[in-house]
Amino acid sequence: MKDTMEESLLCLEAALGEMDEATRTLALNTIRRRLHALSPFLSEPVDCVLWLPTGKGAGKRL
Repeated sequence: MKDTMEESLLCLEAALGEMDEATRTLALNTIRRRLHALSPFLSEPVDCVLWLPTGKGAGKRL
């Protein structure tokens, strides 16, 4: 399994490396959501952080 996972990660890294920033951001957010669904930390306060384009989110105001 270790070899299979390593091969999969290498393929994923190669695919992500060929993407422009916007596409890569969307892909990484999708990957994060899928991992979050399988995470043993699913119910913790912070387990999945997604990136949004500038101006799309509401910043935390102090």
